[in-house]
Amino acid sequence: GDTLGTLPATTVEFLGPVEAFTFATRVLSFSVAFQAICFITFGAIADYGSWRKTCLIISTFLGCSATMMFLFVSDPSMYIFAAWLTIISNSCFGAAIVYYNAFLPLLINSHPEVRQSAGKQCEPQVRDEISNYISSVGFGC
Repeated sequence: GDTLGTLPATTVEFLGPVEAFTFATRVLSFSVAFQAICFITFGAIADYGSWRKTCLIISTFLGCSATMMFLFVSDPSMYIFAAWLTIISNSCFGAAIVYYNAFLPLLINSHPEVRQSAGKQCEPQVRDEISNYISSVGFGC
């Protein structure tokens, strides 16, 4: 028989038994769902709260820490730990993006070109150009 193309059936316990081949898909699905909840929850805090900078720092630190913890996942028995790290790191990354985007209006209002054009008819165009520039530089780095 041809045994080269077959692998033994392996299951991982992550919110119920899951085949190893669908484990990553399930983890990423939960991560995206949790990230969507974070977007809804943290969006209002970022836009209207006074904790914008603190939350940006905390979410960035937690996301980076969770990502660095992957260095310690060296054994298949730690797959569950890796799953939770994936969910935490992706959610914190999403939250950091939300907090970063909440700073864009403040950055644009403080830009010298916007201040010089205040009250002039070209101000919306200047604001749009600077907004696009700041946004592209932030995501391009």
